[in-house]
Amino acid sequence: MLSNQARISLSIFSTLLVLLSLSFLVLTPPFSLSLHLPFHEPKPATPRPVVTTTFRPIPALEDLSLAADPAWAALLPGDGGFLNVRYNETYVQAWGISAFHALHCLAMIRGALQSASGLRADGGWSYGRGHGHGGGGGDAGVGDHYWAPEHLMHCFSYLAQTLQCNGDSTIERPWVTRTVEGDVTASGVDGMGVQHRCRSMELARHVATTSDREAVEDWGWKVGDTVESVFGF
Repeated sequence: MLSNQARISLSIFSTLLVLLSLSFLVLTPPFSLSLHLPFHEPKPATPRPVVTTTFRPIPALEDLSLAADPAWAALLPGDGGFLNVRYNETYVQAWGISAFHALHCLAMIRGALQSASGLRADGGWSYGRGHGHGGGGGDAGVGDHYWAPEHLMHCFSYLAQTLQCNGDSTIERPWVTRTVEGDVTASGVDGMGVQHRCRSMELARHVATTSDREAVEDWGWKVGDTVESVFGF
């Protein structure tokens, strides 16, 4: 059982992690594309459109209560943000899309915080299918494994690597408080009010959602394939 001090420290750390991760993942509105899935042949990689976004406080994403669960569920498209690929005539296999995998991990950490804080008695909360980890068969992301410590530790590692891979180098101006004479009394960096150039996730959302209805055909995956290189704009 975590002490109050440990819970507070974990909550603060998790909040910072959420804010950092959201810097490149979530502030993109959904849209509609006139695409016809499935696609078969990979296309030359196309740079993703850039979306100018000013970071701001989002109360629902800073709320640990169960009332904010729907806001977190809305971060992932469809049934968990998977790309459903037809393996054969009878089996459809769920493939991951990195940004949605990272959002899933944030939701897992949040669920663990809810449980540690006594806000949830069922051991956690999930939506869509789980991202299974390890060599187990079936949907390894559900059941007891879903909330196992090794799953959460995997998520910390995955998020750390994802943040470094997609490093946002925007310079963030600090907030400042001053006396009436203009002397600085305090300053800090919270990242709010700072404009970022974010890579659009609109195509990935569309492809994932569409593949929930109709699985895509196997295109012959290669190392480095992205949604954009396979499905284009």
